[in-house]
This record gives sequence, C-alpha cells and structure tokens, in this order.
Amino acid sequence: MKLTRRTLLRGAGGAVVALPWLEAMAQAAESPKRLVIFYTKNGFYPDFFWPKGTESDFTLGRIMGRLQPYKDKLLVLRGLENKIATFMRTQANGNGHFDATASALTLVTPVGGITGGGGPSIDQYIGEHLGRDVRFKSIEYALGYANRSSNINFSGVRQPIPFQGDDQQLFDRLFTGFAASPDPAAARVRADRQSIIDSVSANLGLVQKRLGTADRERLDAHLTMTREFERRVFATPAATSGSCNVPGRPKVNASASRTDGFDMLAHALACDRTRVATIFVHDDQAVSQLGITGNYHNDWVHAMFTDPAAPEVIFKKKDWDVSRLVYFLDKLKSIPEGNGTVLDNTLVVWTDEFGSAPDHRHKDTPFVLISGSNRFFRPGRFLHYPDAPHINQVWSAILPTLGVPGPFGDTTKYPSASLPSIV
Repeated sequence: MKLTRRTLLRGAGGAVVALPWLEAMAQAAESPKRLVIFYTKNGFYPDFFWPKGTESDFTLGRIMGRLQPYKDKLLVLRGLENKIATFMRTQANGNGHFDATASALTLVTPVGGITGGGGPSIDQYIGEHLGRDVRFKSIEYALGYANRSSNINFSGVRQPIPFQGDDQQLFDRLFTGFAASPDPAAARVRADRQSIIDSVSANLGLVQKRLGTADRERLDAHLTMTREFERRVFATPAATSGSCNVPGRPKVNASASRTDGFDMLAHALACDRTRVATIFVHDDQAVSQLGITGNYHNDWVHAMFTDPAAPEVIFKKKDWDVSRLVYFLDKLKSIPEGNGTVLDNTLVVWTDEFGSAPDHRHKDTPFVLISGSNRFFRPGRFLHYPDAPHINQVWSAILPTLGVPGPFGDTTKYPSASLPSIV
C-alpha cells in the first residue's frame, strides 16, 4: 500500500485533532481551584500588625506571628483602601461598621438599611463560575454570633445570605446523603475513554512502521505527548484517592474554641462539595474565655489609642483570630491531593473590617493572601502601596488567577484596574 500524506493524515488525524481536546481535558482534570474568604472584625493595633522590611526581606508583625510557618506562602498587602466605605462614612453619614461589611465583598455602594448590600457579593459571583458542577456554589460560615448588620455575603440588592453558625446544621447540609466512594458510572466512562486512546495509539503504531525516519521521529514525539496528556487526564482524582473523607457529625456547640466547622469546610473542599467559602470570625467569640472583661468593642477597641492597656487586649483577641486561621490552613495542608495538598489548590484571602479601628478608618484595610502553591500569586512577599488603591483592584488581580472573568463591582465610580504586582 502506498502511504501518501493524505493516508497518513486520515490515519493519524483523529489523534492529532484530539490533541487540543486532550489538553483541555488535562487542564480540567487538574485539581480544581478554590477560594476561601476569612473575614474578621474591628481592625487591629497597627504597630502590632504590619510587617517591617522590604518586599522579599521582611519580618511579620506580632499579630501575624502564628503565620510564621507560612511566611513563604503569604502575600501581605498594605495601603489598600475600601473607598466605598470611606465615602459612606465621611459623606453619607455612615457608621463605619455597616459601610465596611456591606461593601467589602459587594464592592458597590450600600443601598441603606441593615440588609443594604447594593448587589451580589464577589464570593457569589466567583461561585457561579467555579461551582457550576458542584453541589454548593458557596458556603457561608460564622464562628460566633453574626447579626443582620454584619452580613457580608449577598445574592443581590438587599438580599443578604445568612451565615451557617450551627455546626450540626452545617454538617447536615454538607454531608447528609453524601458518600465519598467513587461513582461507578464515572469509573466506567473513564475506562472507556482510556480504551479509546489505547486503540488510537495502537493504530498509529501500525502506521508508524511505514514512515521514514524523520516522520517516525515526529510521530514518536506526538505519541509521547499524547501519553503524557493521557496520564494527566486519567490520573485518579482527589475524591477517589483517599482525600475525600466525611468527618463525624459534631457534638453540640460547646465553646468558642471549637474547630468542627473548620474541619467540615476543609473536607467539603476536598470532597468537591463546594469550591467557595466565607468564614466570618465575629467579635463575641473567645472574648470571655481569653479573660477580656467589659465590652470588647466599646471599652477596648475604641480606647486603642487612649488606654495604655488596650493594645495588648486587642492583640490577645486578634492573636486568637489568627489561631483559627492557622488551624484551618493546617487542616487544608494535611489533606493530600494529587502531588500536593488541598491548600496548594486553595486561595485563602484574609481581610478585616478596618485598617484602624478607633476612628473606623478604611485606609490600610489589610489583605493577606495565602496558598500552598504559586497557582494564584507569587508568594513570600510584602507589598506596600502608598497611593491607596481601591480594594477592588486586588480582586481584579485575583479573578483571572481563578479563571473567572472580570470586571466586578462598581467600575464606574471606583478604580478597578488590576494590581499586576500581585501575580
């Protein structure tokens, strides 16, 4: 048989054409990207918070001291401003607290009232894109009492999303009726696809014998590339390789020191029940257990610059907040996934209500980005922006790293240009 170029293309074309499809499948088969927003309230004592040093040579402040083991996984951003909250507080008779919570994730001007989010929050927007094929597009969890004026998640204008604060109810929502074992039907589909690639490769092997040296080398390279894609595409996914384990149903909530909610969220991410979550650590948690007397907000936060004892009280509470964050990071890091861990494929964004609490100032609103890999940003850095970029500019940089299109939020009144230094 005369082997013409047309014959070769007819025989090998299927695999050649399939190569982009295989590449797309390989990308889809990679561990999914995830986002967790860790939100705390009432700011901090600045001298105890911010790192000191340069972009790559810095020391963490006292409040971030527990994050030292993750220092090379952090991107600390200073100088950002929630310009919407600043406008509301200074020009629209806002109270600072509501202005921050209602705009922190919606990134649009609040519309008034205690449920006045001006639009959907960015976690919901990202969840629509990352969570199309999972059970829950997002989960909203509160450690502590979160009243209606503390809503940060919204599905639309004046449509707050309530937090899940009861650990048993959270478990029932996430795992009732869910089995972590592999889906037999999915396994059969994978096996069928595997056999198709085997067949194509075998046929190409027959064609290969009739080729000249140069063409054979090119086809060998093609087969090697195809097999590499195949290896990535059909690698056992996390949910079938032991990463997905359903935790036990928690006991009745007993104290602020509980960690059941963090455990459940970590396993929900590993089991691909959700890819987006918000964790709200409220200020009524751990205060009495830490020996803090009086009203934490009124007696201590507002006295941060006038009472010499206040900074240490604020540090004690914020140190406890960070201990919750570190516990969650450790949990994500402990769950294997692919060649790494769940933390490698998760972007954790820690932000706070204020930059400086006593005056309800929204300048220097902190953002700390954390991940176990460089899939989202270049880690191990401290960036200080003296020109006070709007917080939406951080999210504009984050969205592409998650594979989510922008823009988001109010891009007409407030800057939305990405901060390229982040990635």
